[in-house]
Amino acid sequence: MKRQFLLTILLLTLVSTSSCYAQQWGFSTGLGYSLFLGDVVELPKTPGFAINSEIWYELNQKFTIKMGGSIYSLVGDDFNKTRNRSFRSRNMESYISLMYTYKKPHRHWYHRKKVWRPFWYLGLGLTSVDPEGKVGTKQYTNLRKVQPEGVAIPRVSLMIPAGFGIKIDINRNYAIILDGGLRYAFSDNLDAVSRKVINTDNLSNAALSYYGSRIPAGGNPAVKDMYWISSFKIQYIPTDKRRRSKYRKRVTYPKYGYKRRRK
Repeated sequence: MKRQFLLTILLLTLVSTSSCYAQQWGFSTGLGYSLFLGDVVELPKTPGFAINSEIWYELNQKFTIKMGGSIYSLVGDDFNKTRNRSFRSRNMESYISLMYTYKKPHRHWYHRKKVWRPFWYLGLGLTSVDPEGKVGTKQYTNLRKVQPEGVAIPRVSLMIPAGFGIKIDINRNYAIILDGGLRYAFSDNLDAVSRKVINTDNLSNAALSYYGSRIPAGGNPAVKDMYWISSFKIQYIPTDKRRRSKYRKRVTYPKYGYKRRRK
């Protein structure tokens, strides 16, 4: 149902913008890092990796539709040593956002060399949920199968991406994207720590084995999990042949007093 909802939004967006001004696509990909903020982490300290790719669709000189996806990892070392529920996870996300560009770009390339433009965005997306709990010093176990709090952990969660960045034009076809964004998840199970009170009577043998000699302790279900992704990307902007004529040089003919496009 969630996937169908996001697909519907994407299709409606593309249809509604098919006749808009200054249609232009951009394709970007790059690397970055991720940070987790949730029940087991008071202040993010251990970064994970992130691989991000996006498709941009320019509506006009101010607004752009941004669709993307990431493969990212989260690492959380539990600050509560008595609880000791450190985790790691490798997840995937997809999203669609509306982006606002502050600085108005020039229509003609020869007027906008070395342009940098700040932008902000807000959207809606999905992220997978696949936490692994630390057992011993180096071993990890799949917590979706263990169910350490006696309840099922959902595979997917809705999330809201919100962030900012800078686009730096290299030339007509390439640009550098510096992007940082916070993801607010509609789930408190990215780290598998959610319930305030854990009833040991509902725990399976695998869950009891996961805790070992520790007393099962949870977190704060009222506060949802969040994570941050920063990335450095290279963007490719295909040149529209129908618009290239705008950038052709003009040749002056003094004898006749008019300018003519050079073919």
